[in-house]
Amino acid sequence: MYKMHATALAVLLCAAALQGSAGKALGDDAIHMRELSALTFFAGRQTLGRRASPVPQLSCVGGGACGSGLEPDVVQCTQTGFDGVSAQWKCSAELDEEVALGPVTVTCEGYRYSGDKYVLAGSCGLEYNLVYRNSARSSWSRRSNRNGESSGIWNIVILAGAFFILFKIVQNMTQGRAGDPLRGGAGGYGGGGGGGGGG
Repeated sequence: MYKMHATALAVLLCAAALQGSAGKALGDDAIHMRELSALTFFAGRQTLGRRASPVPQLSCVGGGACGSGLEPDVVQCTQTGFDGVSAQWKCSAELDEEVALGPVTVTCEGYRYSGDKYVLAGSCGLEYNLVYRNSARSSWSRRSNRNGESSGIWNIVILAGAFFILFKIVQNMTQGRAGDPLRGGAGGYGGGGGGGGGG
């Protein structure tokens, strides 16, 4: 009986020691996931890293509108619940009327190990999808912009060509008059076509 009590006591002491050491391993920069009530993410900024390398605070990972130039500069997320394993988030941003935020994922660096409920403060990043509200309208808009740019270029080319042709006509007429002998009446025009032979 004594040995059983001694063994149980030793197990309890070991468990307490392990719990104490785990608690001491948490620094002032550790925070529990459920305590993250709100987060703000900025484009062009990096997260903090302790066990892993920093990553961008904002990453567009899908949805069709990534790379469109309509990505948000700032996204604010509010925690709406914590199920004991992971947190649920609702995010918002000022966006162009053509796009909207799709599914989002907030990722944070576990403080002691991957999956730790305690995370490194400042290590959270947001992976989001950016979707078009009206894909048909957006597709038409993109085509219209491309067509408009092409039309503008062709207009410049046509206008330049017209000016060049007009310039050549005026130049030929001027040279024709300069090389034609001074004769009255319609003879001046009659010699215009054969000006080269008259010289």
